[in-house]
Amino acid sequence: MKLSLPILPAVALGVLIAIGGGLLVARHRAAAPPAASAPPAAPQTAPPIVPTRAASTPTEPAPPIEAGLLLAQAAKQLASHDSVTAKVNLTSDFFGESLVATGQYLQGSRDSRRLRMDLKVQLGEKVCTLQHVCDGQAVWIRRTTLTQTFLGRVDLPRALAGLQQAGYQPGTDVLALGGLPLLLDSLGRAVDFRAMRSEQLRRQPTFVIVGAWKNSLLVHFAPDQKQAIESGVPADLTRLPALVPNQIEVFIGRDDLFPYKIEFLHVAVPGTCRDEEVLASVKFNEVHFDIPIDAREFAFPTGDIVPIDETQAFIDRAKVR
Repeated sequence: MKLSLPILPAVALGVLIAIGGGLLVARHRAAAPPAASAPPAAPQTAPPIVPTRAASTPTEPAPPIEAGLLLAQAAKQLASHDSVTAKVNLTSDFFGESLVATGQYLQGSRDSRRLRMDLKVQLGEKVCTLQHVCDGQAVWIRRTTLTQTFLGRVDLPRALAGLQQAGYQPGTDVLALGGLPLLLDSLGRAVDFRAMRSEQLRRQPTFVIVGAWKNSLLVHFAPDQKQAIESGVPADLTRLPALVPNQIEVFIGRDDLFPYKIEFLHVAVPGTCRDEEVLASVKFNEVHFDIPIDAREFAFPTGDIVPIDETQAFIDRAKVR
């Protein structure tokens, strides 16, 4: 079975739930996890986490707070910037086929709701692209595959109004409305982060938070364990299909709280790095905060293509099932 390019639109500004979420949600029809109505509960005892890359040292500072709260703090910090710019590198390895996408991420101030994500994938001699641009009034989605070009438009005021209705909750597709801050928030809703370690990522000191899917998603990823999970028995993560990540790791900058890398792993023993396989990864580099971004970067020329109104479909994908 081949990994097809159309998973990338679900990745778009979803970046991480990105390849993992775009592919897995499409294949397993998993529902968006419920919104958290209260601060994260104190973590339960978790198995020791073994660093998967550079080893930690005794001189490294201990993480200041528990993993879930650190993720929430990172999302809040991201949203507070006047601007964020970064280079992006996405990789995935499903069905034995590797996919590499490179591009850029631009984020305006929270009030402006301006965002831009451009990705390119080399497939043979052709380059396929994905572009998400939010100009503050609409989210434009353009993708080119080997055979066609698609242009969609989501009316932002209508989409936001629709998502205020009962029974709706932002999911992976709604990440285009909130960029990386909403991505981190969505990861917090979908993943139970219970462990943390310190690790040096190139020259960047980071805290790595480690977790697994919450039960609301595990019942979809592991239908054979649904009855046990719903009765309170912990899921056996080693029995998840090989293409379903059973460990998620987010590398958060110790000094600036930026998510420099997010990985979806399938490991032999969850909570360790034994026989790990990286199914999907996103890395950010050349990250800059609070520098001026030309407003023209968030303008979207449609050309001769008439856009398809994706607003209602966009809202429907966020409905809690």
